[in-house]
Amino acid sequence: MTTALRPRTLRNPAVRPCLTTAPLTGRARLHVLDLDNLHATTMLDHALIHRVRDDYRLIGSTNSDLVFAACNHDPTGRNRIQAGLNFHVLEEWMPARVRLAHGPDGADNALLHDLEDLAHAENLTGRFEDVVIGSGDHAFAPVARRLEYDGLTVHLVVAQNGDLSQTLRQNISGCIWLLNEHRCVRHDPCRRAARVRPTRRPR
Repeated sequence: MTTALRPRTLRNPAVRPCLTTAPLTGRARLHVLDLDNLHATTMLDHALIHRVRDDYRLIGSTNSDLVFAACNHDPTGRNRIQAGLNFHVLEEWMPARVRLAHGPDGADNALLHDLEDLAHAENLTGRFEDVVIGSGDHAFAPVARRLEYDGLTVHLVVAQNGDLSQTLRQNISGCIWLLNEHRCVRHDPCRRAARVRPTRRPR
């Protein structure tokens, strides 16, 4: 299953380019996204869902990329507001594969399970150029370390710097992109970039 994320162009010249936002050539990129972590709150609304999805368009992608994402939901279906928001998440992130999880660390566990299945089914280093993990949770540290050991560069995307586990940070060699600030911690470590909202490309 291949998915394209239709990246946007970063037009803020104050932000120096990093590998997460640079145009990609060659092999595909694997995206593993904990949407609960990227939303950085359980109080979702349509505007936040749209903004996070729009901000992620800055991340470089190709038509060959594989995208796994997950978020929590109410399995009883009784909360109609949450059900509507979950549908909006699925709609915004199409054609990515988004799993609706539940329970403590449900999204993390779903993504880790997907990665284990993928690692057993395919030669990840042969198919993918690098990996983007959209989470700062320490639960991803072991798999990030294993991917790096196998020869894949792992990048991180987090909502804000405070969401990043130091254990996870120490186990990756790639870039760390702050979604809310539109900057890379390793390429622009001090300056908080001005928020410039590029025009959204049509779907």
